[in-house]
Amino acid sequence: MNFTEEMLSLGLVKAVPKLVAERDMPRLTAAQFYALMKATKHPVQDLQDACGNIEINGARVPMMDYAVIEQIVAADPASRLSPFELVLREAGIYTRTCNGIRMAGGTMNLFIDSDVGSALLPTFISKQLQSFSERESTTDGLIAYRDFTPTGSFLQAKIDFSTLDADMKLVSKTAALPEIVIEFAEETTTAKNKGCAVKIPYKLRRAAPIAVLQVALQRIAAARSRAKLVDLISVAYNGVASANSKTKVGWNAGDASPSGEIEYKTWLKFIAKSASGQSYKAVIGDLDSIVAVLLAPKPSADPMTLSAMFDTQRRVIMGEALKMRDQQWSQVELIVDETAPAKSLTALDPRFAISEVIELGSDISESDKNIIGQYWVATVSEASAHAVVDDTSIRVADLT
Repeated sequence: MNFTEEMLSLGLVKAVPKLVAERDMPRLTAAQFYALMKATKHPVQDLQDACGNIEINGARVPMMDYAVIEQIVAADPASRLSPFELVLREAGIYTRTCNGIRMAGGTMNLFIDSDVGSALLPTFISKQLQSFSERESTTDGLIAYRDFTPTGSFLQAKIDFSTLDADMKLVSKTAALPEIVIEFAEETTTAKNKGCAVKIPYKLRRAAPIAVLQVALQRIAAARSRAKLVDLISVAYNGVASANSKTKVGWNAGDASPSGEIEYKTWLKFIAKSASGQSYKAVIGDLDSIVAVLLAPKPSADPMTLSAMFDTQRRVIMGEALKMRDQQWSQVELIVDETAPAKSLTALDPRFAISEVIELGSDISESDKNIIGQYWVATVSEASAHAVVDDTSIRVADLT
């Protein structure tokens, strides 16, 4: 029995998990994977089951279908197509328009008119959304870690670094070491669904260009990315805004500036590195609050600029042997968003502040004929949530 026959004898549901788990096995060609899809009676359900039943070293590790295909199907460098695009081409589905040779892209009938095409359509939508989301991401660089969960709820993790900062010092061999406590909330956090329905008139669904669907998906990815940023801002601000929070500090205490404004001295202290080493490299606020930062009157000798000059120009020009060993200020990214609370600024150390959890298996499904509206409908959604990991890596300034 050759390799192709062995895979066909196993069937899609068993062959896919085996190929993922056993890395030393040969990769499938696009033709072999297409043959597996054609051989199954229920390609849509079987592909979902195969991706949901993957085990690695005895642990169940569900994976997104496009990620599985990219892993088990061999690439073809000469074609410059991804493994998934190779599978689509094997199925006779062309998604790209080539202006160079005046070749048109395909229409939706390439997906709809075959069982394998219908099974690959949700995967195509997932892959397109993933690609567009990477380009449109608004939370990259703002989260400490991103994780995936097979269910819509998860335990919220929180790390307490307080004793580490206070007790990290030379101790005798018998002394107790400082502790970092990783805690989990008693109640689970539910991921929030972010999605919409794509509707095409049922009579025209087969003639609709795939390229038009791609444009719609790109716009959905942009809107979803924006919704994630709004959620992150809310979690960052409200997670530290309670009365018993140790990070809710009156940064404007003693600041004589009018309401809605900020003194430059206060701003410097707000974004300065903490004694524990947190660097607040991202500051979020509404437009008025960010403008207040930009318009804050600066002294003739800006401390932030001088600290950077000590190592270079000031030493050369003035002959001063001054050097600031531990820079208190790093480059800060200002993020304007009108959903941010008015007259406030939220600063993050992105390395430790916020986590992002995404539910595996975005709910993407092709519906049957809509009897009332006469539409073909594909629902596109992703469930995700954000949570505070370390309170002390978030600061809030009140400008009222």
